[in-house]
Amino acid sequence: MPYNRFCRTMLYVGFAVALAYGTSLAQDWPQWRGPGRDGVVTSFVAPKAWPDSLKLKWKITVGAGHSSPVVAGGKVFLHSRQEEKEVVSCFDLVTGKLLWQDSYPAPYKMHPAATGHGRGPKSTPVFYNGKLYTMYSRGDQKFVIAVEAATGKTIWEHTYGAPRAEMNYYEQGYGPHSTPLIIGDLIYAVGAGRITSTETGAHCAG
Repeated sequence: MPYNRFCRTMLYVGFAVALAYGTSLAQDWPQWRGPGRDGVVTSFVAPKAWPDSLKLKWKITVGAGHSSPVVAGGKVFLHSRQEEKEVVSCFDLVTGKLLWQDSYPAPYKMHPAATGHGRGPKSTPVFYNGKLYTMYSRGDQKFVIAVEAATGKTIWEHTYGAPRAEMNYYEQGYGPHSTPLIIGDLIYAVGAGRITSTETGAHCAG
């Protein structure tokens, strides 16, 4: 599936560009589409001459999914699917060494109309104040989860939205596919009508 191949390719080819010129030139990319969620790398300085080819530094097989890797503090974080589990992984940016990994059962029965979009995960993690936040589904429930970025230890997780049986056609077919948005100390679970505290996971509004 093109989406799955894209996920695997990006993890090693994308970082080869930054590593080719040293990590000192690399800017943290802590969420979907970067610091400003606009796809802009503000600190990048183009080399005087581009190399004819890139030298591969490392590559890791990570599984399937639509999630983008995020970079913060010299680490790469990724949310992927391996068979019937969703996996959150942390790698060293320079060496590709696996630092920690956490997985959980995530069975997902897709609506026939959505089979071309894959089973996900479709949510890109967000790094904020030493924590990693992401969204996933387990059975007929959707979750927002916060983990310690240094260790992968779960800090809190909470359900959001309606059970699968109460979802509309599109939610049943495509599953949760938004990415958390953090403003101040609040995390917005877009599409769930929910605003949550980044520290405690307490429901604030929606």
